[in-house]
Amino acid sequence: MKFHITMFISTIALFAFSSCESNKLAASEFSGMTIVTVRDFRSLDGCRFLLQQSDGKFLQPTKLDSAYQKEGTILGITFKPSKTPTICMKGMSVDLLTVKPKSK
Repeated sequence: MKFHITMFISTIALFAFSSCESNKLAASEFSGMTIVTVRDFRSLDGCRFLLQQSDGKFLQPTKLDSAYQKEGTILGITFKPSKTPTICMKGMSVDLLTVKPKSK
């Protein structure tokens, strides 16, 4: 029983440290950029693909290249608030200035 508990704790620790390392790599790869994850909100009236920031807040890009319109895609972006009106009620409308996909 003690062996199983030790293995369980070791497995949890391994996952925790590997995800932290992944976040550190993403942060260095996107230096000076906002890291976002693409989320598919086409099922929500007036919404399309939104960008979720690490704090859980959403951004509505006025234009997002079709190459990045895939659920879960991680991007580094720079943006400015947009004056383009939208009917999607989730997040702030933004104009993307720079878009960089996470390297594989």
